[in-house]
Amino acid sequence: MTGAAEQFDVLVVGGGKAGKTLAMDVARSGATVALVERGMIGGSCINVACIPTKALVTSARAARQLGGAAELGLAVEGWRVDVDLLRAHKEDVVDGMVAANRQQFLESGLHLVIGAAEFVAPRTVRVALPDGGTRLIQGARTVVNTGTRPHLPPIPGLAEAGVLTSDDLLRLARLPRRLTVLGGGTVGVEFAQMFAAFGSAVTVIEAGPRLLPREDPEISDAIAGIFAADGIDVRTATGVGRIDRNPDGSVRVVTADGDAVDGDAVLVAVGRAPVTRELNLDAAGVRTNERGFVVVDEHLRTSAEETWAAGDVAGSPQFTHASLDDYRVIRSQFAGTPRSTTGRLVPYTVFTTPELLDPDAGHWSIRPVRDARSERSYLTDTLVLRTRHTTTQGAVAVVDALALEPGARGHDVGLRSPRLLARIVHGVSGTVPVRMHYRPRFEYGRVIAYLQEQDGVLIASAGATRLTLRASVPLTCGEGEAYADFTVREGQVETFTLGYAPAYDTEPPEAYDARDVVDNAVSAWRSWLNLHDYQGLYREQVRRSALVVQGMTYRPSGAVVAAATTSLPEQLGGERNYDYRFVWARDFSFTLQALWRAACSDEANRQFAWLGRAIGRIGDDPVPIMYGVAGERDLTEHRLEHLAGYADSRPVTIGNDAWRQRQTDVPGEALGAAWLMREHLDDPLPADVRHLLRALADRTVTDWRRPDAGMWEARDTQRHHLSSKVLCWTALDRAVRFGARLGEPADIARWAKARDEVRDTVLDRGWNASLGAYAGTLDGDELDSSVLLMPLVGFLPAQAPRMRSTIAVIERQLSHEGLLRRWEGDPAGFVICSFWLVGCLALSGERERARRLFEDLAGRANDLGLFAEQIDPFTGEQLGNFPQAFSHIGLINAAGGLSDLEGRTPGLGAPPNHRLPRS
Repeated sequence: MTGAAEQFDVLVVGGGKAGKTLAMDVARSGATVALVERGMIGGSCINVACIPTKALVTSARAARQLGGAAELGLAVEGWRVDVDLLRAHKEDVVDGMVAANRQQFLESGLHLVIGAAEFVAPRTVRVALPDGGTRLIQGARTVVNTGTRPHLPPIPGLAEAGVLTSDDLLRLARLPRRLTVLGGGTVGVEFAQMFAAFGSAVTVIEAGPRLLPREDPEISDAIAGIFAADGIDVRTATGVGRIDRNPDGSVRVVTADGDAVDGDAVLVAVGRAPVTRELNLDAAGVRTNERGFVVVDEHLRTSAEETWAAGDVAGSPQFTHASLDDYRVIRSQFAGTPRSTTGRLVPYTVFTTPELLDPDAGHWSIRPVRDARSERSYLTDTLVLRTRHTTTQGAVAVVDALALEPGARGHDVGLRSPRLLARIVHGVSGTVPVRMHYRPRFEYGRVIAYLQEQDGVLIASAGATRLTLRASVPLTCGEGEAYADFTVREGQVETFTLGYAPAYDTEPPEAYDARDVVDNAVSAWRSWLNLHDYQGLYREQVRRSALVVQGMTYRPSGAVVAAATTSLPEQLGGERNYDYRFVWARDFSFTLQALWRAACSDEANRQFAWLGRAIGRIGDDPVPIMYGVAGERDLTEHRLEHLAGYADSRPVTIGNDAWRQRQTDVPGEALGAAWLMREHLDDPLPADVRHLLRALADRTVTDWRRPDAGMWEARDTQRHHLSSKVLCWTALDRAVRFGARLGEPADIARWAKARDEVRDTVLDRGWNASLGAYAGTLDGDELDSSVLLMPLVGFLPAQAPRMRSTIAVIERQLSHEGLLRRWEGDPAGFVICSFWLVGCLALSGERERARRLFEDLAGRANDLGLFAEQIDPFTGEQLGNFPQAFSHIGLINAAGGLSDLEGRTPGLGAPPNHRLPRS
């Protein structure tokens, strides 16, 4: 073929996770993108790796349950493994995801080219098309993402013996009666257990000293024990001498020790090799190593200019989420904010049955002995959890409730709660063997408790903590743990309670009947919710979120914690793992608005009273941005080096050093909240409230010119964040609106002058004509979703031309599938930012689109209707601390805003109007 090459802004060779995600993302931003893929639409994960293998793992687990039915007295006759049905099940799953990827490609605007690519020059490929033609394609930037294929080692006789790779075995032409697996790594272990469940006699040969050689020895030993129970023959510390095809068609593997293992099929699972040989990378100027992997630096740049490599082919860990992070690394360079792979931790999962728990973890589990399908729900209008476990033997339900004060109802719920958890096991159907495992670990896992039984109560004590466990079934104690094995029949009920008390209290925790605890909790939660009859749009979602926010409220003080957890990562394997078990003043105004809509002014009054006590008198230091639930200031951060963290995401921290930061938006939160509550504050204002609000307004007059850490709490450099300036304007605007209730004429004039200066500065230095949007910082050139607060606090109307343009640009460049990132390169969608976008769209007149976006976001909650802080837009996985009050507050306020615009807020009505901009 001759002629000029077709020109694209970005050329992606290979449609793996990194390549396809990058191609779609860049195409959506308006660039021209060509994605060349040999034939696996969606990449190897969808076609020959993660998805099809996990579909078959699920089938294998079902086969295990059926195969073990007789052990539990159940006669299950006539079941068999149908290879055609297995293959159809797997192909249905794969075909559905391939079709979904095709549709996403189409909607993104990328140019998909099916064919085999070969480089003929830097950033230029010749593509051999299926119809015999060719195309010449060149990209200003090029990314190689061709992945890997199963590696076939140089074993004598291997090529002639007709061995199988994982790709071959997934096609399931027949079920081998005897399967020999070469390799005891992740792939070998998963396939071995899978085919053993399907009825194959399996032998695993591993050259290393144990299975899963990259895991801790305890994990390997546990897997070896499971394999022994499953009848899988494991041979370690021996290599393979040769492989022969026997006259009867079977395959013989001769080990280095001279042993012979015969089988119908041999699976080779000893690693993967890069798909680079056919790419002619020398012509592209791209260097590879001795194994054929593309050589890259920490930014995934190759030896050729404007050329990157991602995923397995670049030597990245062979997991889909590692490839996805490669996309983020490359995309950040396109955006001018380079990230790197340096220090990256990559969590991963091996799918075994049963699953393995960290051997050192503290926990309290109640679950069926055998595999079960589990479904969770809250009892209607409560925070009482019900989990139904369905097995081949029958079904049981476990109901969990935190105790509330007996008889407490309405606004008294939570004031004097006993420190006790009740759990009830109900027999739903059949006869189900159940195991309870209790392993208390104190001081974040550093202290193993002493267990002592006294008068039928199991006491765990160590350090400053004492727990008392009461159970209706006999308990067996071990060293630092206890078990109970029991059988539950239809209609049978077993109960457990776990109470807490400081170790040196003279009295142990009070005994409660578990059934009374659950009944009282149900009545208490429903009494609270019935006081707050929200009648606007999306009533059920708002009521659920209101319950969540109330559940995260420390009722004695009225403080609402940001989340109930610490150190759940914003990015798996990443380092942004913070302790959110505190209260942020930044969230305050939004929390009050949500409580006003979904609850009532009583809740809001308590919130404002708490803030006043927590802030206290304003001195020369920065206004504190966060507190403990009782108003504590010093929240010094500590790392728990002995903990691996969720999905190996270190560090695990307690405390949060953000408490030391300057965030100049805090006065805006407090004064915004006071303005919201103005009709419920005494007139004249109480002296302490008046002093606090005046001091905050006066502080803003001087502080608004200062840089700060911003609402995203940057830990590097302070900047002039636009959202902070807008909240400074909010503080001064609300102070002016209070007028004589708050200040003298001279005060009001001083606040008004500063307010106008802030506004002029934001309008002049916040706008970036090149972006066509307000930037995240003064004189900045990067987008930030926090500027969507401008219309929400009344700084600018959403229909103003520049604000409308800002909303459109942010949605186009930071949104994916309706999930809005905070900035370019943010690893996942930030839930409350996405709900801010709903509010902005509605205020700009796009109500129908705002409603569709709201419904899509609300549908991303988990099975219990709960949100974390962030959601991965590609996998749907919730990320960050959980549940996140800010996310639920965003839902409530977005639903309320939509209701306001449609006149759907009867009864309590909308919060007092505070959105009108200065005239």
